[in-house]
Amino acid sequence: MSTADLRTLAEPGKEADPGSVEDSRGHTVCMPSIHLHTMSTMALVQVRDVPEATVNALKAKAAERGLTLTAYLRAEFDRLAARPTNAEIVERMARRSRQGGPTVAETVAEIRRIRDSS
Repeated sequence: MSTADLRTLAEPGKEADPGSVEDSRGHTVCMPSIHLHTMSTMALVQVRDVPEATVNALKAKAAERGLTLTAYLRAEFDRLAARPTNAEIVERMARRSRQGGPTVAETVAEIRRIRDSS
């Protein structure tokens, strides 16, 4: 049956049910309603050649937390992605104020004192 053969069923004065149509022979055809939910686009990541022991360990960790393997890995990916890069850490350290703490010489002297006393 082509789309041209279908016409929407509606009683006079009532809006048509988008899930019901009538074919050219007058037979009612039920068409499932498809609802599309708008969600952010998510990438699919596939990792190949993961040793079975690694997969089993990850499944066990997921189960400990009451999560599926997929949910556990998604949380781990989020955690890894949120970690700062080495360059960001170095930049943050460079912006820190060094006032008020011990000098390098004082720190070295304290470490040597502790080492020598033990």
